[in-house]
Amino acid sequence: MHYFKNTKRKMSDVIPSGILALIFALVGLSCIFFYDRLYDSFNYVIGSAMVAGGLFVMVKGLISGEYKIHEESKRTAIGIIVCVVGAVIIIEGRNADTLIGGAWGMFGLAKGAESLDSALYYLSCKKKYFIYELFSAAADIILAIILLLDPEGHLEYHILILGIEILVLAIQMFIENNKVSQKEV
Repeated sequence: MHYFKNTKRKMSDVIPSGILALIFALVGLSCIFFYDRLYDSFNYVIGSAMVAGGLFVMVKGLISGEYKIHEESKRTAIGIIVCVVGAVIIIEGRNADTLIGGAWGMFGLAKGAESLDSALYYLSCKKKYFIYELFSAAADIILAIILLLDPEGHLEYHILILGIEILVLAIQMFIENNKVSQKEV
């Protein structure tokens, strides 16, 4: 979600993000209500979503010219990583549970660490928002550790948790898109 903060966007950027938010909402709801049925095809679904999301982030990084501004641009690099891991998951199919759990654990750990950084920043600025970031960091780090300790054993329940997380992300994307749309009108 940090890619949507502090960026100036045009209306043409909002529309694809709105469509992406809708797709995220549908995937999140599917994970919540059909997690037991999704488990059998989860590897292909998550692999495909990672390839698509990775390509989207990578192209956005290239189009934005972020690499011209920052020596260490993140969008293109993260896009490549997510895209490659997604492709390997598709290729491995049902044999990719350990990879999914491990990758998911590592991504969760990175996300938790970023949230902890944000919490510390907000705390230093004496903003109350640090509490949300602190709880988010703790939840992400704890869930990541659980997955890293037993990637295959906890994967099915993490589909349900992923659904909730994706749904929250979709809501955040809708809110962000609405803010940008209102500013441009």
